[in-house]
Amino acid sequence: MYTNRLLLLFVLAFFSENSAFAQVLEGVYEGLDNDSSYYDIYQLSENDTWIGGEYGVLKRMHSDGSIVNIDIPNTGSNILKFLHLDHYMYISADHGIIYKYDLETGNCTVTQFKGFKHRCFYDLAYDGNGNLIVSGGSSGIGRGKKRIPNGFIATIDTSLKQQPEIVWKNTFKFVWALAQHPQSGISAAVFNGVSSRIYHSEFDNINSWARGEKVKGLIHALQPIDGRLAYSGCRSIRYHKTGIWGFENNNSTYRQVEDAGIICNLLQIKGKIYGFSSQGNFYRLSEDGNQEAPLYQTHDGFALYEAIMKNDDTVIVVGHGKSAFILKITE
Repeated sequence: MYTNRLLLLFVLAFFSENSAFAQVLEGVYEGLDNDSSYYDIYQLSENDTWIGGEYGVLKRMHSDGSIVNIDIPNTGSNILKFLHLDHYMYISADHGIIYKYDLETGNCTVTQFKGFKHRCFYDLAYDGNGNLIVSGGSSGIGRGKKRIPNGFIATIDTSLKQQPEIVWKNTFKFVWALAQHPQSGISAAVFNGVSSRIYHSEFDNINSWARGEKVKGLIHALQPIDGRLAYSGCRSIRYHKTGIWGFENNNSTYRQVEDAGIICNLLQIKGKIYGFSSQGNFYRLSEDGNQEAPLYQTHDGFALYEAIMKNDDTVIVVGHGKSAFILKITE
């Protein structure tokens, strides 16, 4: 059904004295406190953008801004990540669940893996050899609660017919993020409660993980940018305080952003780097260490969890309370 709360704001908002600002083209839906949150977004085509989140909510957004439901055998588990392979959409979730949606037929299966009922597949990747790579740990940790992390990295064949094969684990660390490394293989961000460690593995030897750089704080996301591996997150487990970001193996790029909360992920737009945070701020981030004011701030500080490029200068950002915004970046 089309939402009856479709908003066309067309508001021009300035939050900085510098030359950059964000123009709200559409507040597709501003959200309410008691609404579930959107955690991930994936653009299949110009007219088909998927959005998933809390309690298994799954929607598609059309180019006109309308949002409709996608029918799946919803288990009520939080949807966390999308991965598109061939004519399937793989969707990872809490409680050891992966949905496999056939884009040609519209059929969707749900698989809950034995032994993972109390764990979440917080991130999802592909090894290029017929296997998914999943990472995470205790479902409670993924919701910001205090739990024993029980972190892991595992591979699962794309048929979903076999049990996950754990290739890395640690009882006291949570694996927040996966990303394909700009040079080769896969990288993972592991948090021990104080600092993060970036690990690396080659696709042809996924059982071996080499310890990489140690970073102060929680790395929430890894992002390849211009041949380098960037990271973002927050300074400590006080998730609402100071954000962090930087580039692997370059300590001089480590930056702290006061009052940002978690910088949930990064985007590169026309050669510049942008970040969005759990405090509802959208930033242009500077490698020279200057902290800039947010280019855009959400209503009542609603968290911004994920974003995608709609075109060269426009992004779709989703977050708390089923909020969805289309922002145009102007320099």
